[in-house]
Amino acid sequence: NLFKTANTVRAAADITTFDGGRAGQEITVIIGDAYTDFTHDVRALTLQGGRDWDTSAAGDTITFVYDGSIWYEKCRSDNT
Repeated sequence: NLFKTANTVRAAADITTFDGGRAGQEITVIIGDAYTDFTHDVRALTLQGGRDWDTSAAGDTITFVYDGSIWYEKCRSDNT
């Protein structure tokens, strides 16, 4: 339920969904780099305000909850 990113280039660091999961599951992602981006998609990964999050930085966190088919952003923290 806890993940930490360690991306070294932006091109491969775009998160669009998470594999697996069960209804009610929560996960937290700790950003460990300056390259990780999250892409809003109402069919897979919904983000605050319906917008991508491409300004995350090392030390930030984001939490999602899964309803059985879509991951919903629960909260994020800008710790930088």
